[in-house]
Amino acid sequence: MSGRRPRIATLAALVVTLVSCGGRTPTAVDSAYFDRPTASPPQPAIRYEDEQPGGVVVQSITYPGSTGDVGAFLVLPPGAGPHPAVLYLHEGRGSKYSFLDEAVRLAGSGVVALLVDAPYARTADHYRSVLFDLWIGLDLLATTPQVDPKRIAYVGHSWGAAFGPLLAVLDGRPVGYVLIAGVPSFSEFFDDESFAPFDTADYIGEVTRPVFLQVAADDEAITREMSDRLSGAASEPKQTVTYDTTHSFDDTGAAADRIDWLLNLLGRS
Repeated sequence: MSGRRPRIATLAALVVTLVSCGGRTPTAVDSAYFDRPTASPPQPAIRYEDEQPGGVVVQSITYPGSTGDVGAFLVLPPGAGPHPAVLYLHEGRGSKYSFLDEAVRLAGSGVVALLVDAPYARTADHYRSVLFDLWIGLDLLATTPQVDPKRIAYVGHSWGAAFGPLLAVLDGRPVGYVLIAGVPSFSEFFDDESFAPFDTADYIGEVTRPVFLQVAADDEAITREMSDRLSGAASEPKQTVTYDTTHSFDDTGAAADRIDWLLNLLGRS
């Protein structure tokens, strides 16, 4: 299903229908390449916290990652929960601040968010380290006392969009995925076969949870053919929506649709 921005009611009805769908065990990804050491649930260190209007708290934290400490924001709604949660990763040019306003808005509706800070480097080894750091971040969310571990979603932008379906295949805990300006094949994009394990179009078809793909009509990095290839490779249940914006996705309508989709997927606490 594709098109320009749908009415919010249409998105809501779609998610209510899709969230009950089951799944199967995927096999397309080389799990040996992505094997990570077993570790205890990470214990975050709080650097500072800031209380927002309405009782929302933004904590600047670090947690032990695959190659060192990972910086992040943990955004907490008021109340003990258990709350649903969202794991975010920004685009390559972004940071943990990229989705902070959105996370604060979600927290006002009772959703916890973890916004991971991942400085960009164009090597497959770095991509794998970032995936491991996100995986550890998923562990952190799932063991946060205020979080319902059965109601966690993932949002990724550009390179961040590649890691959500990988988490779906390797772990399976997130119950839905928002992929913004995703790349179908990094090995083609960079003309470098070392990135083949991150070729999203090769394994996104194994994702059986709801997927919401957001496409930029004027994307200066991702062609329409690339966007169509990624969307076409995804399995149902999925929705693809095109927005009149560029790769940076500075579109308030896209953010509003994303929030609505997530709230209808996860529910409010």
